[in-house]
Amino acid sequence: MGRQRQSCCNKALSGLLGITLASSSLSAEAQKPKANEETPVLEKDGSVTLPSFRVPFSNIASEQLKKEYVWYIDRVRTSHLPFTRENTVATITQRRDLYNDLRIKPALERTLSRYAVTIKSYYIDGVSVDEITPEEGVSEKNAFRVIIQLHGGGFLVGGTESGILGSAPIASIGKVKVISINYRKAPEHKFPAASEDVSKVYSHLIKTYKPQNIGIFGCSAGATLTSQSISWFYANKLPRPGAISIQGAGIGSGENWYSLNGDADYTSFDNIGFRWEGLPIYHYMFGVSDKNVLANPVVSKDVLSWFPPTMFVSGTRDYGLSKVLRSNQLLIDSNVRTNLYIQEGAWHCSFIEGFPDTPEHQSLWSSLYKFFDENLGTD
Repeated sequence: MGRQRQSCCNKALSGLLGITLASSSLSAEAQKPKANEETPVLEKDGSVTLPSFRVPFSNIASEQLKKEYVWYIDRVRTSHLPFTRENTVATITQRRDLYNDLRIKPALERTLSRYAVTIKSYYIDGVSVDEITPEEGVSEKNAFRVIIQLHGGGFLVGGTESGILGSAPIASIGKVKVISINYRKAPEHKFPAASEDVSKVYSHLIKTYKPQNIGIFGCSAGATLTSQSISWFYANKLPRPGAISIQGAGIGSGENWYSLNGDADYTSFDNIGFRWEGLPIYHYMFGVSDKNVLANPVVSKDVLSWFPPTMFVSGTRDYGLSKVLRSNQLLIDSNVRTNLYIQEGAWHCSFIEGFPDTPEHQSLWSSLYKFFDENLGTD
């Protein structure tokens, strides 16, 4: 038994040093260092220095997802403009136009070809919103429900098109009304402008809908804003919504929040081909302390324990995976009911890249609606 246990430990250590990703199916020959290659080195602080190695796309994921990943990386390289801390409104406008034209508009066209929805644009208490409903109408079950969607984009880019892109699938699949909020962004605005916008819309909606019948979700910056909104509601004595979903990001933020690096920051294979010079979220969160509970709810046990049922979403190639896993554990430790949904081979917010026929995306949207359906009230 002792020899068998030692053998298992040796194999586990070998797997760690070789970074044998279970989903990558690397052959023994591919893992073997060549004569002129540096072998992996484990440092005393837990760091691992690796030689150059090839990581195939997961053969567990679908062929459609692999093709989409190649398209995504190529499109990101094409649409990328360097993020710097000296951005002017003019350069932001250029970036927003490029982002919308090369990524969002084509994705939205593909999405709306599959999910038939009706779109209305208007203002709630001075905040621009888009109402997305299924073309055939909201189901009787969901007549007294509404879901708020918060788009991503690093608090710099994104807007109407991004919001509709992230809302149409769940509106169509769930036959439910979705309100997408075009919240204020940097560099024109700073924290807590977006939280204020969400609060205005939410305060308006609870005049018509019971709080327990309202869901909120978002990916990337939208996920960060979702968690910040819960802290804002708590501080301003607004009632807690029925359920939320945080996708591709952890709970909260702050000026130095993204200096916290987990394994996924190095192993995600997301956004390859360039490095950001300064992080987009920095512009919105500039000067905001990580200890500010309205920005970073993790600093308050009371706020964490007040979170409603939460569904976390990420993927094995998402650079936000580590923060998602940490946030999920924080809520579990706070006795909050959570649902952890990790997609094999998926990258950062891949399900809103506008490929509606990809099996992984269909599964995600169905699972997201099911989560809200199970946790929101109906009367």
